[in-house]
Amino acid sequence: MQEDIMGTRRTMLPVSYVQCSHCNKMTLRRRAHLVSGDILSGSLSEYEYLCADCHDALMRGEQDLRPGPP
Repeated sequence: MQEDIMGTRRTMLPVSYVQCSHCNKMTLRRRAHLVSGDILSGSLSEYEYLCADCHDALMRGEQDLRPGPP
């Protein structure tokens, strides 16, 4: 039943989320930054989505954006 409600809601109010490639935070697709995938990072995609925080850190020159162990 809940799937029916969510399907109807997605049809009426299409909001899509993507997962940040570096911190795994869910971000609205329209607010995410699409960047070129790094071949050395092990990514299988040509492009990656970044949340605003990770994109800002990358623009400041930080190299290792991956979160540490929990």
